Amino acid sequence: EMSVRSYLDFMGKIKGANPDAVWGFFAGADQIKFVQQYSQFVGDSLPLIGNILSRNAADAIGKTELVVKMGASAWEVTLDNPVNNAFVQAFMKKFNKYPDFGQYQYDAMMLLDKVITEQKGNIEHDALAKALNSVTSFQSIRGEVQVEPESHGLIQSYYHTVPTEAGDAVTVKVVGSLGLFAPHKQISEAQRSSASSDRRAGYKLRF
Repeated sequence: EMSVRSYLDFMGKIKGANPDAVWGFFAGADQIKFVQQYSQFVGDSLPLIGNILSRNAADAIGKTELVVKMGASAWEVTLDNPVNNAFVQAFMKKFNKYPDFGQYQYDAMMLLDKVITEQKGNIEHDALAKALNSVTSFQSIRGEVQVEPESHGLIQSYYHTVPTEAGDAVTVKVVGSLGLFAPHKQISEAQRSSASSDRRAGYKLRF
């Protein structure tokens, strides 16, 4: 439930159910509010996981974000590959801040550059649309991204992330892959580092 002042009713239900873990999906102010209340009323007794770990939340609430034990993301500034490292460094140099949404535009420009280069500079509308429809994969800051022929949706990796203390701050670190996902199905199984596996010890997660 979004945009509520208090999640205390949910906290009571969560503690009463005593699950292996709690999966959450929130964004923005709701994400911050839920994590703060979860930390206060549930804490580390039940692992909190899911799409609820973000750099913006970590910047806002600091070490409170450590109550989240595992995140899932298609991209993070800490994702270690040459294209992403170059993008993040260039963005930081120019704007003196991390990208919040610029990564999506950058990926789109990489795709457009690929198509226009293959078209030898031809940007005639019909030719460009036909070329875009024929793309099967392209290099992205997220790694190689494939395009599903039926839906034109993206087939991409999702990454296992964890909050990590960095002095007085908290960063979001990528520690492994959760697998390759198409718009409506999982293509391949997770590939986790030993550090990723260690963090999962002690509670059961099912993908």
